[in-house]
Amino acid sequence: MFLRSSAALSTAAKFRACISVRHMSDSASRFRDAAERVKQAKAADNATLLRLYALFKQGSEGTCNTAAPSAFNFVAKAKYEAWKALGPMSKEA
Repeated sequence: MFLRSSAALSTAAKFRACISVRHMSDSASRFRDAAERVKQAKAADNATLLRLYALFKQGSEGTCNTAAPSAFNFVAKAKYEAWKALGPMSKEA
């Protein structure tokens, strides 16, 4: 796919492109803000923390496609399994 010059785009197309970029940056900003609030939140139970971790990884990296950590690394294994349990889902979901 190639990009057309801005002169070739209609005013409506330019507007839609600006809105799309603005929406993406708003979503990314909201995601970063929410991630920071979670880091500063009071302690929660392990199940909640694992769920939040899995959702953070899904939102920042997408579907889990990394190798499973060693079974002897209990923390890493629990985090991996929580992320993997979300299954195939887009970053935006």
